[in-house]
Amino acid sequence: MRNLGFFRKRSVREKGMAMARLAAVETLGMVGRQVQLTAGSDRDKAVNRLKGILGGGIAELDDEEAKGFLDAMLAQLQNSAVNINFKASDFFASTPSDKYSTKFEVMRKSGAPMGSTRNEAEEKMFHYSGKKAASTASAGEKAAVERMNKLGKLESAEFHGVVRPRYCSLNFPALMDGFGAQWGRSHFVLANHLKLNMSFVHSDSFDITGSGRATPDSVQAQVATYSDMTRLVCNMPDVMLNMLGDAVSGFLRPNQTWALTKSTYGFGSTMYIEAQCHAEIYFNRDVAEMRICTPEIGGDAKIQKCINEFVAKNRLQVSYFD
Repeated sequence: MRNLGFFRKRSVREKGMAMARLAAVETLGMVGRQVQLTAGSDRDKAVNRLKGILGGGIAELDDEEAKGFLDAMLAQLQNSAVNINFKASDFFASTPSDKYSTKFEVMRKSGAPMGSTRNEAEEKMFHYSGKKAASTASAGEKAAVERMNKLGKLESAEFHGVVRPRYCSLNFPALMDGFGAQWGRSHFVLANHLKLNMSFVHSDSFDITGSGRATPDSVQAQVATYSDMTRLVCNMPDVMLNMLGDAVSGFLRPNQTWALTKSTYGFGSTMYIEAQCHAEIYFNRDVAEMRICTPEIGGDAKIQKCINEFVAKNRLQVSYFD
């Protein structure tokens, strides 16, 4: 008789992964609901902020002008590429896996904080544990909350790392080396379809969640979605708002380097728009282009060979820049 134990184990594992992927999407759906609830007040706040800037503090500035400029800013944000930056010599020092995994999927300790620091930040943004469904919630909504608590909570016996988001940056200034070039100038340009699976904050998430005054409610009120990015305009620092305005007006031209732009505007290394992708990112499916900074290879033939093999395996479009 055929031993079906392996197939049963695989079925259980695959079902768990399917439920985890569903929980990730549902997490973003709950963010979207909260964004919808404050959409009107967020827009008013953004318009009033722009009126003060565009009018130099003159309250009589026409509302329609500020609204028009806000719409142009939102279009710039929505139409901008999402990048994952990396240093080519590090990324290709060994053969990369098939997908861009979260630290919680592989439970690695190196690099940016994982453990309690990352968990605390994600709990404040997305409230994976202890979330309660509203008394008026439908059966489907209650089931979604239960999945988040069971599969997204780090301490849960059924925790699945795939529920947790992957981190990217929104390159609204269209910089040559991406808005995350502080981590390496090479980068992936993600396919546009992933934007629908993303949430956004106006800074590095550790900056907005690390304060002792930051509560889940105050943090979640700053998280935006691709469908409505108004909260980014409401909350981004003045220097970033100036950059966004300059990008819309054409004063900040595309293909500037991150280093030059940083010097021109005087911003810090954690100032960028962070994107959180609530879906898996496979290199052969979800990358529109890979852009390699040639100096990061340094003429290393082994690194170049690894790049060539990676491109061929994943059928990627690749380009090089200095």
